[in-house]
Amino acid sequence: MQSKITNHLKKQLILKTSLCICFCALIFLSACGNKTILRQKTEQFSSKSSLNIIIDDIINHKEKIQSGKIVVYEFLDISGRNIPEGKLISERLTTRLAQTGKFNIIERTRLDAALKEMRLAFSGIIDEKTAIKAGKMLGAQAVITGTLAKIGDKFEVNVRTIDVKTGSIITGSITQIEENEIRMRREKSISYQNPKPRIIHEQIKNSSTIKSKQLRGWEEWPGWNNGYGNYKYDGKKIYQYLVSRQQDELDFPKNGYYPGLLLAKEIKGKKWTIDVKVNYILPTGSGRWFTFYIWLGNKNIRPSIHSKDLLFRLITQRSLDSGWKTDRFYMGAKYKKENTGLDIPKDVSFLKFERNGNVFKGLYSHDGKNYIEAFTTKGPNSTKNITQKIVLGGQAFNTSKSVAEYEYIKFNGKPLF
Repeated sequence: MQSKITNHLKKQLILKTSLCICFCALIFLSACGNKTILRQKTEQFSSKSSLNIIIDDIINHKEKIQSGKIVVYEFLDISGRNIPEGKLISERLTTRLAQTGKFNIIERTRLDAALKEMRLAFSGIIDEKTAIKAGKMLGAQAVITGTLAKIGDKFEVNVRTIDVKTGSIITGSITQIEENEIRMRREKSISYQNPKPRIIHEQIKNSSTIKSKQLRGWEEWPGWNNGYGNYKYDGKKIYQYLVSRQQDELDFPKNGYYPGLLLAKEIKGKKWTIDVKVNYILPTGSGRWFTFYIWLGNKNIRPSIHSKDLLFRLITQRSLDSGWKTDRFYMGAKYKKENTGLDIPKDVSFLKFERNGNVFKGLYSHDGKNYIEAFTTKGPNSTKNITQKIVLGGQAFNTSKSVAEYEYIKFNGKPLF
């Protein structure tokens, strides 16, 4: 009897021991699982990205930003220009800093408003002095600025956190980010390749003091999101204005630029003369040009100066870029891979293009009477299945007061507006 009781007790003890071991094992596995989840969550935030170095550095100096209120600006390349990768890094940095819960990040809409009040654009040139001034307007205690430099297959990122009151650097860090981590897509936007132009029949609305009237029969190829480039027509002249980050190309985006507004007018025939009188106002600054060109190419295609659908182009380009010490007026032609042209005097206002079959000429004049031939070249013989258009375009790196004032554009002596 005693032996049976002893065996029963042994079985009970073994059972309890097994249950205890299982329970402990479950706790251990659960703890490991929680650690794995916690590690995964941490890695989601921390990632292997070099942004951690920047974030940790800023967090380590949090005591110098007691209010936690900061502004993160768009990062520029080493020459001070905006690039898509710089915008992406600043966006990621803004999000990641907000996720820490240690900072009060100023919303971009409020930053836009402050810069607009200062007559600047968020995507324009923002130096540290301007950044500090805008930060003060928003009540921030610190601003974060940075630059990118392409080195091989990496970007070197230099970041500075600046005290708004004193202008002193709270902290700075340097790190490298692999290009493939922040590479921006350079392909053309499928939805933007062949947009339909708007035929201008409605009154143009603009806040400028120039009263706008109807400009009939012209095509308006809008800029990206309708926000890049604008113009006015007062019944006598067309005023074309440049806006920051626009370009009269199709690529989307290309080096941080976006397709800008184009005005186009279709023309017919294999024998014609086009006369233009235009005045350019280009204040000293960085990266501006105006283009007036005759575009021959496929129909229903945005007539961009470097479009893959371009067959032949006659062009004048008035450009000014103090950063690259460029101040020129170019007149030329492009057919297939061949380019013909030269620089002409920068103070010229009268331009002329002629076509006679497949022979094209470009001429200029100081007085509108005596013309000098800039070039003669051969182009396509036929206009079958292609379109000919007069196009007005332009490019701007930063916000400027650059204006092209077209007094007239005539086709075989007939005014086109």
